[in-house]
Amino acid sequence: MSTEPSAGSRAALMRAQRTALSVVLTIFVGSWLVVGALLAPVVGWPVVGAAVLLLTVIPLAIFIRSRGRGHYPGKAIRLFVFRPMWYAQLLLILCALGGIVGFLGGVFFGAGGAAGRVLAACVAVVYVAFALLGYSGSRAIVTIPAVVTLPQLRAGPEGRRAPGGGQRPREA
Repeated sequence: MSTEPSAGSRAALMRAQRTALSVVLTIFVGSWLVVGALLAPVVGWPVVGAAVLLLTVIPLAIFIRSRGRGHYPGKAIRLFVFRPMWYAQLLLILCALGGIVGFLGGVFFGAGGAAGRVLAACVAVVYVAFALLGYSGSRAIVTIPAVVTLPQLRAGPEGRRAPGGGQRPREA
C-alpha cells in the first residue's frame, strides 16, 4: 500500500492552505487599515506604509518563501524575523480591535479618532507590559530533576531489537 497522498488529497490540502492564507491576509489587511487610519493623522501614511512593509510584508514573504522551498529556517531567521513578526501581528490585531472600540465609543462625543488612538495605545502598552513580564518570568524558571519510579511498570527493553529489526547504533 502506498503512503503517497492522492492527487485529490493534495489538491484539497492546497485549497485549504490557500483559504487559510486568504483569511490570515484579510485579517492583516483589515487590521492595518484600521491602525493606519488611526495613526496616519499623527505620523503620516508613509510611516504607516513603512511599518506595514517592515512588520508584515517582508517577514511574511520570507516565511512563505522558506516554506515553499521545503527547508526549515535557521535559528537566526526564526528568532529575528518570524518571532517578532508574529508578536507584531498579534499586537496589530489587538490594537485594531481596541481602536475600533475606542472609535465607536468616542464617536458619541465627537472624538472618535482620538478615542481610538488612546485605546489602541493603551492596548499596546498593556501588551508590551505582559510581554516583558512573560519574558522576565521565563528567565526565572528553575528546573529540578525528578526521579519517578512506577513499580507496576514492566522492566525495560534490554536485549530487544529496535523496531524494524535493525540494530541500534553503538556509541563510539
